[in-house]
Amino acid sequence: MAEMLRSGARMVQDNFDTILIRCTGGVRDELEIEEQMEMLDHLFFGLQSHGILLKDRNQIDIISGYDEAAYAFNAANFLEKKLDHKLQKVQKNEELNGALDLGGSSTQITYLNNDGLFAQSYAGLGAQAVRARLKVNMIDNDPCAHRGDGVGTGNLDACIHTIRRLILSDNERLQQCNTAVEDTERRNACAVEPWRYEIPEPKSSIRFLAMCNFFYAADAIRSFSAEPLEGWPTPALSDLEEKARTFCALPWHQVRQQFSGKHHYTSDSLLSSRCFDAALVLFILRDVYALDQVTFLLETQSGLEVEWTLGYFLDHLRQQQDNTCSISTTTTTVAATNISVGDHPRDDIVSIPSFHDQHTRPTFAAHFSSTSTTPTVSIVI
Repeated sequence: MAEMLRSGARMVQDNFDTILIRCTGGVRDELEIEEQMEMLDHLFFGLQSHGILLKDRNQIDIISGYDEAAYAFNAANFLEKKLDHKLQKVQKNEELNGALDLGGSSTQITYLNNDGLFAQSYAGLGAQAVRARLKVNMIDNDPCAHRGDGVGTGNLDACIHTIRRLILSDNERLQQCNTAVEDTERRNACAVEPWRYEIPEPKSSIRFLAMCNFFYAADAIRSFSAEPLEGWPTPALSDLEEKARTFCALPWHQVRQQFSGKHHYTSDSLLSSRCFDAALVLFILRDVYALDQVTFLLETQSGLEVEWTLGYFLDHLRQQQDNTCSISTTTTTVAATNISVGDHPRDDIVSIPSFHDQHTRPTFAAHFSSTSTTPTVSIVI
């Protein structure tokens, strides 16, 4: 993390005013309170020792699941020009998008209904968390892996059924987990509260934007398909399922030969998990959120990624900045090996939005604005 921050700092080091580090489900849901505080303290002093000086310990904190969901909602609607940088509606009577986020440890859903903003985070339903729990049980066969990859059988329907049974069958899950209490990885994988899905039915007219791992998994299946996925980026989930079923059934040697290095968001280390990722996406969208169609979105036409970090920054900016401040107009996108520059659709936010491996590393995102007097920079992890 220190190296990740230093990489970002080198690019805008002369403009830094504030660094904010915000942790999400990987810390919030998987560590006890004392462990969380100890980790944040170590991070604070560790960054100091690496030359990254933070003025205040409060610059490192953990956000709630509700806030994480709400920030994704802010970003999704800001980048679609439905909210301005003060998070006010651009068109008073225009319906706002719903937001769906899927990370490594949790998933979030946010939308406006008649009672106001519904924002909910589900701990343990992230891609990494579910996969870790599945590994506990996939001893004889693994329907979520391709044939020839360990004990893989490459069966999408069986994979979805396995996920459904593991997540929704509390008694069975507890029984399975009881046999693994001495194993740290398995114990962490099983430490999940029973599921309680209480999601008010959204209006049918709401357009849901599915970001992060929702997009990565669906776009991989689209990319690996021999035939186009009709309606992309808003396909029928039944069509996505059919493409995923075909992909999962391919033997592992063929998958490696045909698709290694062929999808921008799928490294070789992630290729073997794309069948599972697709199954999890279909399970969450249908079983948890009861949706049959969403729009998969990673970035806008101007190149800005849709991430909760931007939504956090907008909220922070709204609270900290005087309404009369002017804001700069350049956008910088940082990837691991290249830099590109473009214009933000509203010409008012500077963003550095990606430096990540979707399953294993924290997301690096920096969003900053400049006034005529004092530059302000926020970095959110």
